Amino acid sequence: MHVVKRDGRKEPVHFDKITARIETLCYGLDMNYVDPSAIALRVITDFYSGATTVELDNLAAETAASMINQHADYATLAARIAISNLHKETKKIFSEVIAHLYNAKSSVTKERLPIISEKCYKIIQTHADRLNSAIIYDRDFNYSYTAFKNLESNHLLKLKGKVVERPQHMLMRVAVAIHGEDIDKAIKTYNFLSKQYFMHTAQTLHAACTVKQQMASIDGIMDTLERFALLCCYKGEVGFNVHCIRAKGTPIRGTGGVSNGLVPMLKVYNTSMATVSKTGKSDGRITVYLEPWHADIFEWLELKKGIDLFMKRVYDDDMWSLMCPHECPGLFEACGDEFEALYTKYETEGRSRKQVKARDLWLFITQLQVETGTPYIVYKDHCNRKSNHRNLGTIKCSGFSTDVVQYSSSDEVAVCNTASIAVNMFVNSSKKIFDFEKLKEVTKVITYNLDKMFDVNFYPVPEAESSSRHRSIGIGVQGLADAFILMRYPFESKDAKELNIQIFETLYYGALEASCELAAEKGTYESYEGSPISKGILQYDMWNVKPTDLWDWDALKAKIARHGVRNSLLIAQMSDAFMAQMLESNKSVEPCVSNICTMHALSRQFSVVQPRLLRDLIERNLWDEDMHNKIVTNGGSIQNIEGIPDDLKLLYKTVWEIPQRAVFEMAAARGPFIDHSQCLNVYMSNPLEKLTSMHFYAWKINKFNIQEQLTKYFKCEVKLLTTPCIISETEKLGIFSSAVSGAMQIVKQYAVHRYIVATQDRELQEELRIIPGVPVLYLHGKVPTLESPSEASRRHAETLQKQLGMTTWEKETVKELRKHAGMTEENVQLKKRKKKGGPNPLSCLKKKKPQATASNQTATKSGKVRKKKKIKIASHVKEALITELKNKREASSNA
Repeated sequence: MHVVKRDGRKEPVHFDKITARIETLCYGLDMNYVDPSAIALRVITDFYSGATTVELDNLAAETAASMINQHADYATLAARIAISNLHKETKKIFSEVIAHLYNAKSSVTKERLPIISEKCYKIIQTHADRLNSAIIYDRDFNYSYTAFKNLESNHLLKLKGKVVERPQHMLMRVAVAIHGEDIDKAIKTYNFLSKQYFMHTAQTLHAACTVKQQMASIDGIMDTLERFALLCCYKGEVGFNVHCIRAKGTPIRGTGGVSNGLVPMLKVYNTSMATVSKTGKSDGRITVYLEPWHADIFEWLELKKGIDLFMKRVYDDDMWSLMCPHECPGLFEACGDEFEALYTKYETEGRSRKQVKARDLWLFITQLQVETGTPYIVYKDHCNRKSNHRNLGTIKCSGFSTDVVQYSSSDEVAVCNTASIAVNMFVNSSKKIFDFEKLKEVTKVITYNLDKMFDVNFYPVPEAESSSRHRSIGIGVQGLADAFILMRYPFESKDAKELNIQIFETLYYGALEASCELAAEKGTYESYEGSPISKGILQYDMWNVKPTDLWDWDALKAKIARHGVRNSLLIAQMSDAFMAQMLESNKSVEPCVSNICTMHALSRQFSVVQPRLLRDLIERNLWDEDMHNKIVTNGGSIQNIEGIPDDLKLLYKTVWEIPQRAVFEMAAARGPFIDHSQCLNVYMSNPLEKLTSMHFYAWKINKFNIQEQLTKYFKCEVKLLTTPCIISETEKLGIFSSAVSGAMQIVKQYAVHRYIVATQDRELQEELRIIPGVPVLYLHGKVPTLESPSEASRRHAETLQKQLGMTTWEKETVKELRKHAGMTEENVQLKKRKKKGGPNPLSCLKKKKPQATASNQTATKSGKVRKKKKIKIASHVKEALITELKNKREASSNA
């Protein structure tokens, strides 16, 4: 066998060379568990002659990843192999890579198609020496295998389908895009990003430095659609409200017709967004908000913001009136006491379209949440009471994930720049100390970055640019549960609750301090005057909460009174799986969902134990293959596994083992330091019983919003079944010549859907993939992994679907052809086995003997019932029938 080198030369494949290459990347790994020669042996087994060294590295990386269930260090090794391969395939010098992207040409027309903007290109070339020398490429190896593959697929820039930049190039590109000519700040931002203290959004990573960084009238509706299409085309996430759209049946003055309501309009929006959001890389998304008094509320819910008055009436089991905004003006602009007064006034005037029991509507909402995970619920009155935007007008909707809550209007599309901090990075695990000073420093750097982005962003529509006068930013965190584990605090402990408050208090303090410094230098945001913060009212004041003694809030308030702030809103707790993956932490502020996760490699799935739990088990000499299988068998829980100490069981509780009330209490405790809102995922094993209770608890403890993911996270027990291998046993008895032939004979002889074949035999795997409908379990050690359906199964399924779509005439034609060819199905009477002995002596029932008749006497005398034979049809006759059927179908379709 030979391998093709990167320069085109051919060399023989040597096992020792592959092993040596893998060994060089094993520094710092636990060699008691990691075996480079085992990886090399599997690579040689799957290798084919003539493959390139790139394919060889990719195979080695995937092979290492497939062994991750043995030890987490295999994932680290897989990442190192893949990243090392990328380094060999790409240029090292940052400025040269940028020049290559700037001078890109069309492969067809040869015209220049620059990917990098001219402004960024000139800045990078001017300061090439400083920027090139600041990059530390070894930091690429800090990414996990999954995180790197995500970057490689979606965010590293490509030319002609090939990745041309490295992760460190991408981070420096982001830093330069934000800070431009200020190279000192760009390098400082790069260092924090590359050390994984925080991460900007997926949209920022992909677009940085590139060329492109309503009223109820038909004009307003279509103008809004155009704006949203432009925003989504450039990966924007949009939230908008439809409170003011006429209800179904409302007369339209301009045309003399009547309104069709919300549903047809929203279907047009949905189709249009599907058309523009098609890149597959952090596509733009829209979220629709509607208040529950709207007359089309039930129809709108079927396609799949709560107010105090509605929640009160649900609680009191009162009636709820549905109205049209055209006939009841002002409702969508009002909130709180003003809304209640106007709403009850319209009710007394008899303006409602329909009255329903509030609990009936509530039940309809909760049932939809269980079935689809939506709609999300946002409490409008709480959001407006506790917002620094309340001087601008009524907030009527949120963003895509309900974490960003700010004012918007027909001439203003709300804009918010966001980033997320990995709070687990600030824990000194050996000393069990959390570095609040470092967290404040990083928060201030992010505040400077996000504020600067308003000046360098590309705005697809002018309404978005006009909103930048409020300069709203949103800083959140990832890995709160990881920080608790590193500090050795169980999630429900008093220490964890205290640290939760201190972290968000530090975020809010650091962001306010940085925003105040920016205001002293550049001035306040345009709409500052009249806002609560201009009157000395901070977020915690709106909650009537006193902060801890961690920071000097009086001194900060005095500074703000002198200089103001540069940004109207600062803290938003998002739930972003991408950022969590990039920062290798648990998502957002949520507990760990499971102590196992799934990885994909070599077209299979593998169960991987959480790295921190694995290290703790190794330190206590509790880790082996049997322990891995026990954790997998228990669905990622360790609570019922004997031998694991109680302190670890408390520390590694999953979200299913932590009361959701504790999660809500923690959210409420940090709420006074979050001036946007929070997005929470809810995990329930009995959702119908608990959903209403959860919503009312959230409503009573004030502003934060719940993002349901019930359909995705229904809890179910995973139990693995272990049985002896029947094929092996029959092979020992000499019934089959080999396991492969035995398995194939059984699968072909009986109905294929009765069997799931579990095997470690590659030859048998390949044979089974040819037979449609045979599920295959691949056994890795003792862990079975169900393979995806084979190509033969997919084709067979497509054929069956086409047959299901046959017309009645076509089915009757097939029957006639079969009858004509003598293929009519007949009932075959099988010979019954004679009972041994007499009747069951324990039975109390006596079976009556049938009376003899003339018809059955004849049969009885004959002694035997003749067995009717099945008619077998030759293959050439079947082919003729199929051809005739196809011709008739074509003739009928042409007719």
